[in-house]
Amino acid sequence: MVVYKEYYINSARFLPNLPKEHICSQLHGHTYNIKISVKGAVNPDSGFVIDAFDIDKYFKKVHDEIDHKLLNEIKGLENPTSENICVFIWDKLIEDILNPSSSSLTNKDILEKSFTSPLKEARKHFEKEYLLIQLKKNHGNISKTADFIGMERSALHRKLK
Repeated sequence: MVVYKEYYINSARFLPNLPKEHICSQLHGHTYNIKISVKGAVNPDSGFVIDAFDIDKYFKKVHDEIDHKLLNEIKGLENPTSENICVFIWDKLIEDILNPSSSSLTNKDILEKSFTSPLKEARKHFEKEYLLIQLKKNHGNISKTADFIGMERSALHRKLK
C-alpha cells in the first residue's frame, strides 16, 4: 500500500550550470508541489503504513530549511534542479521514514545500546543501523543497496521491517 502527503513550498533559485541565455539561469521563483509517498505493509497494531502526523513532523524540518529561501544558498542545493531538490529532500527524510524509532538516537546512544545488549541483540541492532546507512547512501534504492551489500532484495526488505 502507498500512503502519501502533499506539501507546497515557495522558493527562489537560479541554475548556474546553464548558459546565460537560458531563462532558468536567471533568478526566479517557484511554488513547488512536493509529494512524499511511503510504500509498505499495514501495521496490524497501529493500522497504519506510517502515521500521517509522523510524515508532517519529518517534513517540517525540511520545509523550514527550504521554504521562502534562495535554494542556491543551501548546502547541497548549489545547483537546485528539480531532480537535485528531490534528492535533497529524500536524503533528509529517508532515515526517519524507514526507522522512526531510532531517528532520535545519537551515535553515542547507538554505541551504548550495542554494548549494553547481549551479543545477538547487538548484532541485530548493528545490522539494522548498517543497512539503513547503506540505504540512505543509495538514496533509498533497495536494488542498488542489495547489490552493494551482497544480499537478495527480498532478504533486505525483511531485515528492514
